[in-house]
Amino acid sequence: MSFDLGILSGTRRLDPDQARDAYGRLARGAKWSSVLAADDRVTQFVASLSARWPDIDSLPKSEVDASPWSGGFEISPAHVLLTMRFSASGALTGAALPFAFGAAFAFALASKIMTYVRFEESSQ
Repeated sequence: MSFDLGILSGTRRLDPDQARDAYGRLARGAKWSSVLAADDRVTQFVASLSARWPDIDSLPKSEVDASPWSGGFEISPAHVLLTMRFSASGALTGAALPFAFGAAFAFALASKIMTYVRFEESSQ
């Protein structure tokens, strides 16, 4: 079983319904530019995440079984869709996401239930 995570551009503030719609359209193959605006923070997020947990498609076969990912990253300038092993979802969502954001982002968790969380930039 896998756990899917969509990181969406924070350029335009999304409410939960808009985030669900954007995630669904991207997951069904819509062109990213018809759904979201480009956001440099997506690239920064992917770089931070990949430094700790590289994309499974970039790993040698000997390291694939130790990866938390069950599929490669789907990346655009406005989003990244991640598929992880369900058993790794707690570690990744609990540790990777907060350290990697550092700025406003919207993301949708998709398994059997979709949840929406908004990260806000600190005003300090």
